[in-house]
Amino acid sequence: MAQTTFLMEVLKSALKARGVTYAQVAPALGLSHASVKRVFASGDLSLSRLEAVCTLIGLEILRRILRSAPEL
Repeated sequence: MAQTTFLMEVLKSALKARGVTYAQVAPALGLSHASVKRVFASGDLSLSRLEAVCTLIGLEILRRILRSAPEL
């Protein structure tokens, strides 16, 4: 669970750094603003939603993962 918590904190920080609000994320995920807040509070983010958020803010998470684990 610690990795999930860390990932959600990184994602929240990336949103904040780019000035992107949950209200702006909501349409990209097909959710209401309140639902986005719940998703980020609970840390229960599906991979497809993670990808949508990363695409929205221009964060290439897979590339970063692969760089940190070259043996994959």
